Amino acid sequence: MGIGDELLCPMCGEPIVPGAPVIFADRQPCHLRCVLDSQRHVDAVRAFLQKTPGEVCDACVATALGIDAEAASKAIYRLRSDPAFTVEAASTCAACGERRPTMRRRAT
Repeated sequence: MGIGDELLCPMCGEPIVPGAPVIFADRQPCHLRCVLDSQRHVDAVRAFLQKTPGEVCDACVATALGIDAEAASKAIYRLRSDPAFTVEAASTCAACGERRPTMRRRAT
């Protein structure tokens, strides 16, 4: 990093100012608040999907939880490796009826 270069948080794109609380994610410094917000979104999406029957698209998850679509998308992306859930590349969303990529809880 050269003189005058700003260190940017890869999660929000905003500068990391000296003294700001940071955490390293994938070997990159991130704002602590960004990482915590991201985990809160994952937890909220997980809880929503566990109680929601059928498959739901990112947009409907975002609307139901009152979070922006990008946050919902990132949370769903992180949950795709969770064995409790399954992703469908093109399925009908139970909430909006559109054919989109969806996620649902696996049958137990």
